[in-house]
Amino acid sequence: MTGIYSDPRIGPTPAVAFSETTQRILDTIHSLINNELETIGATFRQMVETDLEFEPEDKLPESTKYTDLTNEQMRGLSEETRDAGLLELKFSIISALATQDAASLKGAGSILFGEKYVEMSTEELVEYQINTLVDGQIGAIKKAVEMSRGEDFITFSEGTRDPTGVVDSMTEEEVEILRSDLLAQRRAEYKRGELDFNINVFASTHAANYDKIHKTLNMATGETVVNEANTVVFDEAWELSARKKASFQRLLIGEGEFFEDNLERLGVYAEEYLRDIAS
Repeated sequence: MTGIYSDPRIGPTPAVAFSETTQRILDTIHSLINNELETIGATFRQMVETDLEFEPEDKLPESTKYTDLTNEQMRGLSEETRDAGLLELKFSIISALATQDAASLKGAGSILFGEKYVEMSTEELVEYQINTLVDGQIGAIKKAVEMSRGEDFITFSEGTRDPTGVVDSMTEEEVEILRSDLLAQRRAEYKRGELDFNINVFASTHAANYDKIHKTLNMATGETVVNEANTVVFDEAWELSARKKASFQRLLIGEGEFFEDNLERLGVYAEEYLRDIAS
């Protein structure tokens, strides 16, 4: 049985004003992005142009990242140039997570596996997801600060016009203030219908493998689709889709430690998977 439930939220929710501590922390991350990271990117492109012996009039586009280069170009880079390119790429990803907001999360989603999530109410799932998003953002902020203090970051960002300077690690008190503010922001975004994020719940990884989703929740609209039949960890009546069957054939059929480990991860249901693949 499948049920579709609408959004129970009503009423306007005001925007959240960050504390001075939180605003300072976020401004620092933005400064690292707009200044040091920009310099690292320019340094990397100059190093690439030197390694690959570009003509003086030839320049890489300013948007060029390490992954934009061809395999042949990558092979022609020095180790130092590769380090600069990978640093820019990694810090770009980390800093994007550190400064995420409702706009950057639009259309994103999560997949939750386990009976405890099946048993959660919509309100509990939303609160769990909001806490997870905030914890992930705080972790990214800590990592960005840590990276900014590294030798390579300092070396490759040398010459920054408006340097952010040395960034101190956050104190426990600052982390708590930051967490409280970010939680308030995400909750307000959710209540205003701005958090366009999808939660997908499966009773187990096996249920996901067999495409037996239990619940989907769109946090922007509040629409929830529940399939009451998909609450079990495994059902022998399930059948793998053709696509999943092909995938598991590559993972399970063969000799060697790789295949043995994959079968072991399936536990008591390994034989069922093998039968489904062979059918």
